[in-house]
Amino acid sequence: MAMNRPFLMTGRELVCQKNLIQSNALTQTFDFARGLLHCAPGYTGINFANFTQRPLTVRLNCSVSMKPIQLPLGVRLRDDATFINYYPGANAAALGYVERLCEADAGWTESLIYLWGKHGVGRTHLLQAACLRFEQLGEPAVYLPLAELLDRGIEILDNLEQYELVCLDDLQAVAGRADWEEALFHLFNRLRDSGRRLLIAASASPRELPIKLADLKSRLTLALIFQMRPLSDEDKLRALQLRASRRGLHLTDEVGHFILTRGTRSMSALFELLERLDQASLQAQRKLTIPFLKETLGW
Repeated sequence: MAMNRPFLMTGRELVCQKNLIQSNALTQTFDFARGLLHCAPGYTGINFANFTQRPLTVRLNCSVSMKPIQLPLGVRLRDDATFINYYPGANAAALGYVERLCEADAGWTESLIYLWGKHGVGRTHLLQAACLRFEQLGEPAVYLPLAELLDRGIEILDNLEQYELVCLDDLQAVAGRADWEEALFHLFNRLRDSGRRLLIAASASPRELPIKLADLKSRLTLALIFQMRPLSDEDKLRALQLRASRRGLHLTDEVGHFILTRGTRSMSALFELLERLDQASLQAQRKLTIPFLKETLGW
């Protein structure tokens, strides 16, 4: 099925095509070193996939005039990080509430969600999936992986209340930093006062993070908090099969178990392996079988 790849960029420029009310479409180019990376209107579902190798054209419904925020970001959203691609396993409740947050009638208590858990449990996937869902709704959203943006300074948190959804990933990266904690506290208040939605992910729960600003810790505990659980081996198999089916591949239980017993067990590495097998299978015009995997992977 052909899909728009709504949030991918290469080179130094991000091309953003805005549809303004009662006017022709205008094209604005943001310098990649200075411009804002945000979510824009597109489609929906697991982590990790290909990027297109062309500039991004983003379509925004700009019913309200918005000033572009100049942020020096270099962040990419995975174009397959959508809800439909996400196999939740024991995280079905978290998935359901994040999807609920994306609905137009979500209340404030449903508009503040905190996801925590170990690396590879799907935290980032759900944050990016929420951004992509907002594309479908024609609403602006922004995804900020804080661990990658520390050197940009707290200024990247300014004016984010003009976005309907703000997704903050890797909150643990700024915990204990007084300037960041104060900036986050004020951002939280601005988003609440503006009726915006906030989705946060971290490696630990709010109470376990070494946050020194008591007011910020108190704000975070107001969120709907979900611990993200790792997938069981059976769930990993089903997640691989879901991803394979989305790629038009048939992955049998036998071949899936072979991958799990021979390859790395992290989901990110498993999906990268599946991508490699997809490309090899397409090139060789062969099905995914154990002999083909041995030949392709040298196992």
